[in-house]
Amino acid sequence: MFLCSPSVKLFAQSAEYYFNKGVESLDDEDYNQALIYFDLSIQKDSKLVEAYNNRGIVKDKLEDYDGSLKDFNKAIELNQEYAEIYFNRGAIREKLSDFTGAHEDYNKAIKLDPRYLKAYLSRGGIKNELGDYTGAIDDLSYVISSHFELSQAYWSRAIAKEKLNDLNGAIDDVTKVINMNSEYAEAYFYRAKLYLSKGNKESACLDLKKAYEMDFETALELMNTECK
Repeated sequence: MFLCSPSVKLFAQSAEYYFNKGVESLDDEDYNQALIYFDLSIQKDSKLVEAYNNRGIVKDKLEDYDGSLKDFNKAIELNQEYAEIYFNRGAIREKLSDFTGAHEDYNKAIKLDPRYLKAYLSRGGIKNELGDYTGAIDDLSYVISSHFELSQAYWSRAIAKEKLNDLNGAIDDVTKVINMNSEYAEAYFYRAKLYLSKGNKESACLDLKKAYEMDFETALELMNTECK
């Protein structure tokens, strides 16, 4: 009786077996091992959409954004009705600063799944990047009304409101972020800058002091110029 080498034994399994092992490794955050399993799964079945999608996620974790984009492209080529894949590709396009492409993918994800709150949240952020601040507020307000990812949604909406010169609204939203996370130093710094835009130095300096006490070093320079 002959013995197969470990590599031969490994490749003797089915695509589904490797896929499931890849999911286990992904869940365990063992991304290099997950990549090996998803590679094997795709070698066994080159039309397994979920394997391309998950390998794209793994490559994202490994900061191989071009490779990740290629896998999501292939997954979409095989299945154009999978909202999550469009969302995943949109996130990669966003990391690659392709904001128009990301916006298109988030639109498609929402068209396929009109209750896809993560897509609304991400599209709101992209609309900020594209200068569509009113559209961003609409998306982010919808997310907030659904009580989803409130801190990020309020933060992004504050940016949109600031751009539209609604400083009071922006301050209100950043305050909500601070109420949810009182240790968020950058939020105090951002609110301080908003207060300064309104000419409220007293409140700004209190926030700058708070941010600096949390080791947010950027606050010190502004304190030195505004809080004498």
